Amino acid sequence: MNQAGYNNMIRREFDSGYFLGDLSLTEQNPVAIYSSREVPADMVLTAESFVKELARSGVVLAGGWHSPLERRLWRSALSGESSQVIYYLAKGIDTFRVPASYRERISSGRLLILSPFLNECRISRELVDRRDQWLLRHIGRVVFCFLDEQGSLVRFMEQCRKWNKEIFILEHDRNEHWISEGLIPIGMDTLYLLQDTPNPPAG
Repeated sequence: MNQAGYNNMIRREFDSGYFLGDLSLTEQNPVAIYSSREVPADMVLTAESFVKELARSGVVLAGGWHSPLERRLWRSALSGESSQVIYYLAKGIDTFRVPASYRERISSGRLLILSPFLNECRISRELVDRRDQWLLRHIGRVVFCFLDEQGSLVRFMEQCRKWNKEIFILEHDRNEHWISEGLIPIGMDTLYLLQDTPNPPAG
């Protein structure tokens, strides 16, 4: 392991929090991925294909990767050899056991682990909320794969609005309510909106 790779494996301080990995991933206009816990079955494969393609296109993906669909999308993102991903923990970074499969990604700068906490060992609703607020200090764009109108994630979406974040919603019939509410529809045909040069493909 070279010096840069070694340094990436050392926990360091950042913005009143902590990190493992290459902090420059936060400077590459990452996109946070969120979803409500309960998701219609017919949306799962659509979301998975979308996130895989987004990761393949070179967009840095971020999130807490906490809900069942988010965890599935996390695994999809990691399946790409060149994908770059940020993991925001809702627990203390010193209590997180880094899996062996993550170590090579961290040392090579393709995985960044961040947390506003040092020693907290149990995830709670309060810690999740604090984690999400901290994430918004670094992330300007958020994609909701599915947003339950009655779910707790709506409160986070409203916080994104207050902070003037770019808010996207996966293009699907199940998300029509939020598209009518002004969230930006995003899908395979409009992937360019999240890429470095937001221009539609020629033709």
